[in-house]
Amino acid sequence: MGLVLISGCTEIREAYRQDISNSFDKMDCDGLSKSWYTYATEPAISVERVAQCYEREKVYRLCLEWDTIYERYIEYPEDVTKLRSAISEALIEKNEDPLKCRNPNQDASFKSKYEIKKANARAAAAQAAAAAAQQEAEQAEIRAQQEFNKTQRCRWRPDSPGC
Repeated sequence: MGLVLISGCTEIREAYRQDISNSFDKMDCDGLSKSWYTYATEPAISVERVAQCYEREKVYRLCLEWDTIYERYIEYPEDVTKLRSAISEALIEKNEDPLKCRNPNQDASFKSKYEIKKANARAAAAQAAAAAAQQEAEQAEIRAQQEFNKTQRCRWRPDSPGC
């Protein structure tokens, strides 16, 4: 039974890969749209196939994409590597330096800004959590004071309402 299940999973995976491949082909590079990138980053699509689409673009456009890719996919380094490798292959086909678009300072600058933004978001979340905890503590203190007052009132006047 386990062998049938594994075989079924393999068939489903292959059908999925074929569907992704067919969808990518139908897009005909689609001007490097956001939906094109959704398919281009799929493991079923090879670097070479992505490079074929990049080959249709002008060199300056490839260099713009180089930076955009890093910014869009910074949390997915395997996608950055795949897409930039495809750009490098396209540049080779155009008889250009495959690292023509590479600018380590640009990447470092963006990564620093990105990390600062993430740290600020974590700090803001921590501040919000601290404010909520402070408010909860204040409410707990009010409830405790009310309970204490009730206990004192009932001690001195046991016949009062709520005792």
